[in-house]
Parts: sequence; C-alpha cells; structure tokens
Amino acid sequence: MGATGAGRRRGTKRSRKRTTEELPAIDVRSLKRAGVITDPEQERVGGGPRNLPWIPLSWTPCAFGGSRPWFLCPGEGCGRRVAILYGPTFPLLCRLCRDLAYASQSTRRYSVPKG
Repeated sequence: MGATGAGRRRGTKRSRKRTTEELPAIDVRSLKRAGVITDPEQERVGGGPRNLPWIPLSWTPCAFGGSRPWFLCPGEGCGRRVAILYGPTFPLLCRLCRDLAYASQSTRRYSVPKG
C-alpha cells in the first residue's frame, strides 16, 4: 500500500530487462567438462589464441570429494562466485552486474501454456 500516485500508471509500459538468453555467455561447468579447467590449484582462466581476458577462479569442496570451480565476477565491487558470465563486451560480468533477468521472470505467473 503506497501513497497516492505511487506505482505504475495505466497505459504505461514497463521497460523490459534484457534476458540471459539474449547475450553470449561463458559457463565454467562446460569449460571444466572440456578440460580447459582441470587443476584445483588453477587460479584463473583465459588468454590462449583468442587472447581472452583472464577471469579469476574460486574453488569450493564438494560433499563427496573433489572440488567445484566458480568464476569470480570482475565487476567493480562485485566479486560474486558465479557459474556463468555474460558478454558481449569485456569484461564479462555476472547476471546482476549486467542487469539481466531470466526469461521466466517476464512471464505471467498464471499463464496457461498454449497447445
């Protein structure tokens, strides 16, 4: 319950956030499966023939042994551990730093699927 005049006005459209599906992304899990990230002592990933920027890594132990890699978001003041970083420009940033939403967040809660 806000004050009089608070909230959205009828007939005005809310600006739509870009979704995670609209931007290119790099996933730490796919890099691990591809063998690019192998050693838990590895502190960063990048460089190579495409001269990608270096992205810092963090590792967490798994419950039944082993460890899981995470990207550390290079956004100013962020440093979140995330599995996916988004482009299209460098530095690659997390979903919150890029101000992205998931596509499911823009669908109506009670919409009935067609079909």
